[in-house]
Amino acid sequence: MAPKRLLLAPLLTCTLAACAAERVTTIDDTIIPGQLEVWSGGVVDLYSRAFVGRDTLPVVLFGAETLAVAPRDTFVVRVQLPDTVAGLLPLDVRLADGVARPAVAVTAHGFAGWRAGPDLAGLPQRTPDGAMLAVGDGGTVRVLPWAGTAESLTPQPLADTACTLTPGLSLVPGVVISSGRNGRAFTDPCRYYAWNTTGTASVVDSAPYGSAFSAAYLGPGRWLINTKHNTWAIVGGVTTDLGQLEEPDEFVADSAGRFLVPNLTADFAGVPVYATATASIAYRVAGQRGIGGVGFSRGGDTLFVAGAQMVVGGGPARLLALDARDGHVLREAPLEGFGGGYMVVEPERPWIYLVDGLRVLVVDRRTLAVVARMRPPEAAPALISWDDVLVPLLGPGNRLYVVDVHAWRDAPKPTGVYEFALLP
Repeated sequence: MAPKRLLLAPLLTCTLAACAAERVTTIDDTIIPGQLEVWSGGVVDLYSRAFVGRDTLPVVLFGAETLAVAPRDTFVVRVQLPDTVAGLLPLDVRLADGVARPAVAVTAHGFAGWRAGPDLAGLPQRTPDGAMLAVGDGGTVRVLPWAGTAESLTPQPLADTACTLTPGLSLVPGVVISSGRNGRAFTDPCRYYAWNTTGTASVVDSAPYGSAFSAAYLGPGRWLINTKHNTWAIVGGVTTDLGQLEEPDEFVADSAGRFLVPNLTADFAGVPVYATATASIAYRVAGQRGIGGVGFSRGGDTLFVAGAQMVVGGGPARLLALDARDGHVLREAPLEGFGGGYMVVEPERPWIYLVDGLRVLVVDRRTLAVVARMRPPEAAPALISWDDVLVPLLGPGNRLYVVDVHAWRDAPKPTGVYEFALLP
C-alpha cells in the first residue's frame, strides 16, 4: 500500500496541471456587452469566459483612450465609459495575452449638442408641471429650450430686474407672476403682480415685497416672499416673518401644490418646508444647513434633497429621500464632490438629474447611487460669467435641457442651451 500512496500525490498534481492547461486552451474568448444602451460616464459590463481572474483583465480602448477596467464577477469585467461622449461607441478589447478581439459597440446617451437660447435675466422658476418661467424681453416668459425661444405671458413690460431677480411661481392654474413698478418710474415701489393669462391678460392680485429672490403665489391674497435674508408670508394683507433664510433662488413645489421648498439656500436652523394650506413652515429638514437641489416624486409623497454642505459641522454632500409629509428620512447616500445646483426628478422612471456646474449627475432614486456623469466636451461653449445659473428641464424627445442664464440684475442677455440625450 505504501508505494501506491507515494505515487498518488504526483499523479494528482499532474492531472490538475493537465486539466488547467486544457481549460486555458479551450476558453471561449467571445466578448459580449451586458447592455447595449448605456449612460456616458456610466459603466458597461463585458462578458467572456476569457475573464477568469485579475490576471486576465483585458485592455479596453475607446480610440486612443484606455478605459478603466475592474472585475465584477466570474467571466465579467466592468468598464468605465468617458463622460463627454455619446452615440455609437466602438470599444477595442485586447485580452491579457495581447490578442486583439473584434470591437464591441454600445450606444452611450449623454451630451447631444448646444444651441443659442433666448435673452433672459435673473433667476428662473420651474413649475410643478415641468415648465420654465423667466424674466425676458417681454416681461415674464415661458422658455422653450428645445426651440431656443421664449414666449411672452404678460403685456410689455412690467418685469424689471431692478425690482427682483425672478418672475415668481404661481400655484394657481392660468395665473403667472411678474414684477415691476406700478408707475414704472424708478422711484415707484416694486410689487409682484399675479396675471390671469386665460384670454386677455389681466392683473388679479398683487403684493409688495422689497428686494425679492423668489416668490410664490398661493391664491387670492396669499403669498410667500423670499428676500435676501428672510421669508415672509402675506395672508389677507397681514405679513408674518417666517425667519431667516439665505438667498434662495426658487421655490420647488410638489405636483399637488401642498409643499414648497426653497432651492439653493442655507439655513442653520434646518431647511424649511412650507405648507401652502397655512402659508407656514410645516417642518424643517433637521441638521441640514444648505441645499443645492430639491425635487418631489410624481405623487409628491417623497422629497429629495441634495446639497454641498448638508451636515452641520462639515462632511461630504448628502442626498436624502424624505417622507414629504413630515420630513422623516427614508434613505440617504453620500454625494462625493458635489458642489450644489438644481435637481430634476423624472416622473415615470427612476432617474434623478443633479446639475453641478456643467456636469449632470444621474442618480438611481431607488438606491440613491450615482450611476453616471455627463458633461459637454471642452469644445462646447462655456459659461457666460461666474454668476450664471444652469437650470435643467425635461423636454420632448427624451431629452434633458440645461439652460445657462445670466442671473444678475441686468437687462436680459443671450443664453445657451445644453442638450443631453437620455436612456430610452
